[in-house]
Amino acid sequence: MKTQREKLDTMLYFLESKGRLRKEKEYMQHGAASVYEHSVKVAYISLCLAEKINV
Repeated sequence: MKTQREKLDTMLYFLESKGRLRKEKEYMQHGAASVYEHSVKVAYISLCLAEKINV
């Protein structure tokens, strides 16, 4: 069974190759983090929370 991080990595690979996710690396969010870094962190925490509450 895949870990949440492995699931996220699979989704990120797809989105980076097929979508515009790579462009997020060029823009800053919250001062020190790129929009990409922020998006990845939020997605990871969301996946973990969804698993914890069985969603």
